[in-house]
Amino acid sequence: MFDQKSSEGGGSPRNTFWALILFVGLLVGVFFMARLVFRLLYFLGPVILIAALILDHKVFLDYISWLRKIFKRDTLMGVAAIVLSVLGYPIVSAILLGRALMRRQVKTLQRDQERRAKGELTDFEELESRQFPTIPPLFREEKKEREGDDLV
Repeated sequence: MFDQKSSEGGGSPRNTFWALILFVGLLVGVFFMARLVFRLLYFLGPVILIAALILDHKVFLDYISWLRKIFKRDTLMGVAAIVLSVLGYPIVSAILLGRALMRRQVKTLQRDQERRAKGELTDFEELESRQFPTIPPLFREEKKEREGDDLV
């Protein structure tokens, strides 16, 4: 009626084979997608780096000073960091652009917050107030006591 599989690993070898094929296919797909993204970044790297410099040049200067600090502290690590930065410039330029965009957003938010804190007036339009009609109550309470309601 229903096929029940035991938890002792009694699965079909055919299922294991297809699972391995699917896993290898997924890994190959991820590899080709990463290669495509890296190629795009490789060709767009100079443009991305220039955009980062235009947005906030201090991001680039901070990165260069960070590389200098590493080089002064540990020469071998500094050389390795510089070589990796040159070889991986597409990724480095994308990271620098991301940092420049973040700094720009933070600066904008700080300026807005300072304006609110200082109490800068905002433009508004004064609306004329309307008189709303009075609505009579739905139920009226009877003030007259009914005769014969006294049980005492």
